[in-house]
Amino acid sequence: MEGKWMKYLEESFLTSCLPVIFDPRYKYEYVHFRLTATFGGGAEKYLTKVNSAMKILYAEYASEYENTSDEGDEVAEEDGEGTLDDWDKHLRLKRSHNSNELQRYLEEDPFPRRQKLDILKWWEIHSPKYPVLAAIARDILALSASKVPAEAAFSNAGRIITAQRSSLTPSTVETLMCLKDWFRAADRQKAEPTVGDHGGEQGDTGTT
Repeated sequence: MEGKWMKYLEESFLTSCLPVIFDPRYKYEYVHFRLTATFGGGAEKYLTKVNSAMKILYAEYASEYENTSDEGDEVAEEDGEGTLDDWDKHLRLKRSHNSNELQRYLEEDPFPRRQKLDILKWWEIHSPKYPVLAAIARDILALSASKVPAEAAFSNAGRIITAQRSSLTPSTVETLMCLKDWFRAADRQKAEPTVGDHGGEQGDTGTT
């Protein structure tokens, strides 16, 4: 079971760590604390992957944001409002060279943990300060975490991957598990009464 859990963790720990980083109450420091407490000296490889994923994610979104800003400058220039577009570009380059949204966000003090917080509202308010990070947070925090306990997931897979079917590919196992769920859903729908189905009572209503 420990081996299965480690494999599950290897494949899913990033999807758990990244949303925590975009929670202003915890940020990266909490991820570092928890992974270190769990794995001790072995946490370094997980922390390296988290840092690498964050840098790659930030770089991809930053490049898209810069392209969008450049398009906006071109439109303003065509409308006769771009007389200071060279100054705007100078300021953008200065900000990109002298500061990094991700670094500034992580270095700031966290939001008080015991205060009520609407995370999406927080990012909406701080989007002018962290435009790239706000775009990332909007997408990252929109992904719902799985509610299926890890042990239940392994148990369901264990009923499919038996000793006689131990060479099934991951895609085949996934297909079989989906089919099993669909069949169960169909059986539940058949067992549930349809709307307006009240036996013979509906036909007698209003008759003399």
